[in-house]
Amino acid sequence: MRKSIYKMVPLIVLFALLLCGCGESENSGGSTLPFPNYGTVLEQNEETSAYTWAGEAVIPARIYFDNTGSMEGFTFDENFGRRPDPSYLALIRCLRDMNRLQDAVYYTIDRYQQRWVEYEGSVYQDFAADGFHVGWNETEAGPLTSLFFEGGLDAGYVNVILTDLAEQNLNNTKLAQQIQKLCEEEDCAAELFVFSFEFHGNTQVPNPDQISNMLDERVDGKRPYYMLITGPEQYVAKYRKELVELLAGQQLTEGKDYFTATSRLSVNEIKADVSDVVFEPFADYEEMKALYSMKDKTDGGGKKYGGKNNAEDLDPEETLQAESINTRPSKNLIPYNNVSQLFEGTLPTQIAAFQYRKAEGVPEKMGDWELNFYVPLSDGKNPNITYTCDYRIYRLSGENEDSTQETETEEGRKQEEEKLREWVADGNSRVEITQEITEEYEGAMPEYPTAVFFSCKDKPAEKGHSPREKEILIIFKIMREERVPYERPEWLSLFDTSSSDEPDDYFRHTYNLIGFYDILFGYRNKRMEDDTLRFVSSYAEIPVLITDLKE
Repeated sequence: MRKSIYKMVPLIVLFALLLCGCGESENSGGSTLPFPNYGTVLEQNEETSAYTWAGEAVIPARIYFDNTGSMEGFTFDENFGRRPDPSYLALIRCLRDMNRLQDAVYYTIDRYQQRWVEYEGSVYQDFAADGFHVGWNETEAGPLTSLFFEGGLDAGYVNVILTDLAEQNLNNTKLAQQIQKLCEEEDCAAELFVFSFEFHGNTQVPNPDQISNMLDERVDGKRPYYMLITGPEQYVAKYRKELVELLAGQQLTEGKDYFTATSRLSVNEIKADVSDVVFEPFADYEEMKALYSMKDKTDGGGKKYGGKNNAEDLDPEETLQAESINTRPSKNLIPYNNVSQLFEGTLPTQIAAFQYRKAEGVPEKMGDWELNFYVPLSDGKNPNITYTCDYRIYRLSGENEDSTQETETEEGRKQEEEKLREWVADGNSRVEITQEITEEYEGAMPEYPTAVFFSCKDKPAEKGHSPREKEILIIFKIMREERVPYERPEWLSLFDTSSSDEPDDYFRHTYNLIGFYDILFGYRNKRMEDDTLRFVSSYAEIPVLITDLKE
């Protein structure tokens, strides 16, 4: 008797394994885990860098240090020798310390070649030394001209240019237009840091009233000094943030010791993610029956509340049904708990994942899935802020095909290769999506009374039959646009010649700095008809996965 029991145990185990295998095959429809990572289809990850450091994307910086003779007065005083302004010294020290955060290469003007060349020594150790500053041949293109007009600048790097914005035959309006053009063509940003350092010695500035004419004068006192930064927006923003922190460590405060301007402002920018989404409750079978019975009543006669004219006429059960219709519950979906196990690699951002599961006994007409949710909007009732919504649908490529494909080697031999599983745009998806912005949202975040409502459902392919998509990835996108009045900052009047008590003082002030600012930091986003700035940013990018795979 004992022998027969032992013989049955392997058979039972084998039978159980077969059942498990059959169940998984039927459920998965051929899909396998993990799914490809969805980071490649997120807009925020479309641009990546080949350089990585400390887990973040970084690119090298190129620092162009103008060492022409007219800049030497910032480091040399005949009465005190090589004693730069302490704030100037602090700036140079911060630029040196930035090199420890990301790689940087310095460029200076070569005395003999009269062009930018890579500096082989240490600028931090040499910038105040005798012989570091060089004369400039006025027949040659100036330092800024060679960078922005003669192809000397690579917009793919973080470019830091130290200058006095006083170059012969180069109007600052024209320079700003060229930088703006570069930023538009290369999709880069521009930042301006404005300082005022002690200057002692002779300097030259262009005569605004005569072409190819320079004015020469001795200056003893404060003189403007500028640092212009250009490059890919996200890297310029990172460089700026870290530089401001280093300047603060040197006791230099923005708005007091220096001022800044940026070509891409983020005005009250608040980003939302999956954690901010409010999903509607998931209906069970009994609730679905109530919903469908109410739907049948409202479909005929065109009257609300199941053919009754007023909500007061409903009995308690019908009132519950009417409220359920207003809440538009989700159905035939179950949230995944451990989402990270569904995908390869590290998740680039949070994602909401749901498994399609039709409850036993639910008829086919109730078998379609539906997902409804709200995304609360900050400042939704601000008349100067508008939101726009969009979505993109993806499916897995090659999921229902052979897992291998035939390729040809360089020698002409044919070989079998694993097909690349990836998310591809699906323009023929059967998923139906509607969206609307509601100003009467009373959800889990009462401080945000406005929200975007999204509704997604499996759209029947033909009457009486609704085939299921195996895996659907939907990226919901919300853009935020804000309009603000265009106002020049007060600090401009401290540096521009037109605001000076001596409008012809081109040495202690900068000629046409206002024109430079208006074009590069105002005109680019300016709507001329109503004199406002228009700022567009990504408010939310929310990935949602719907699959029939069990957790």
